[in-house]
Amino acid sequence: MRFMKTFALLELACLAMGCVGCGPSNNGGEAKRLTGGGSTFIAPLFDEKWIGEYNEKGVQIDYTGKGSGAGINDMIGNEADFGCTDAAMSADEIKRAGGEDAVVHIPLVMGAVVPVYNLNGVKDLNFTAEILSGIYRNKITNWGDPKIKEANLEAKLPDEKINVVYRADGSGTSFIFTTYLTAADKDWAAGPGATKQVKVDGGQGLPGNGPLAEAVKSTKGAIGYVELLYALKNPGLNIGKVKSRDGEFLTATLEGVTAAADNALKTFSKEERDTLRYSIVNAPGKGAYPISGTTWAVVKLKHPADKAKALQAFLKWATHDGQASVTDLHYAAIPASIVELADKKIDLISAK
Repeated sequence: MRFMKTFALLELACLAMGCVGCGPSNNGGEAKRLTGGGSTFIAPLFDEKWIGEYNEKGVQIDYTGKGSGAGINDMIGNEADFGCTDAAMSADEIKRAGGEDAVVHIPLVMGAVVPVYNLNGVKDLNFTAEILSGIYRNKITNWGDPKIKEANLEAKLPDEKINVVYRADGSGTSFIFTTYLTAADKDWAAGPGATKQVKVDGGQGLPGNGPLAEAVKSTKGAIGYVELLYALKNPGLNIGKVKSRDGEFLTATLEGVTAAADNALKTFSKEERDTLRYSIVNAPGKGAYPISGTTWAVVKLKHPADKAKALQAFLKWATHDGQASVTDLHYAAIPASIVELADKKIDLISAK
């Protein structure tokens, strides 16, 4: 009897104080934990910056980098509160999520995809869309190919097989890469076109930016494509320059991504502004790095009240205060005009 009275008193005290763990939240009805996943492109930002910074606000963010396709599917299936993707959702994915009025795209960061390769003593190679398309269609199979030599007149290119490495999962990084090839090379545009699923006969397919970077680093004669930070974290990798729409061979930089975003913004259609589903690939203008892209959070509009409030708060923070740390990891911040449009989308998230 004494035990029962003690337990009852503790229970009443817990209810009176609003103890953590006694309900879904204790922060004005806001959930204390959010789950997300998907894009490995943005995973370092969550792991090294945002999770720790936002945890100081008393909310835990759990993020798993598993590929953009998986992030979208987890969001659609209610296995995550938000997904992250480097490829805007397709019409079929939007339909599965409940339709245009059921889900929103919130831009979080912008960044660069770079070709990386492993050739001893050969640095700063120039790549055109035609070369990259030829390699990934098995039309160019040797580093001594005339097309590669033509773009690299001063390089001492070996007579050596090209070992192609690609993303085997549903990848937003692949989508950015193949969207560039589609925009800049007619043969790639004719097939396979822009896709999250790349397949190269005889190549090595791997899930995630990290494993792909490691495979290129450890394979002689290899080539692959990764988000810029993954290349910079692997000193043994060579990063190629890419020919821009204006004919410059450019190394990926924050300034190059920002130039691409600023120039692409000028051409956005009303639909792109309304939906925030757009592309900054192969943008015109001096210094605009051509394989640039956006990572979005994709979020359903209706949630339990505590989750809706927590999602709004996190996404507002990520698109405002959270932008202060993105350049530390070689991402480009979202332009202010896009943030303004994103705020209106975030405000649409509400309780069921």
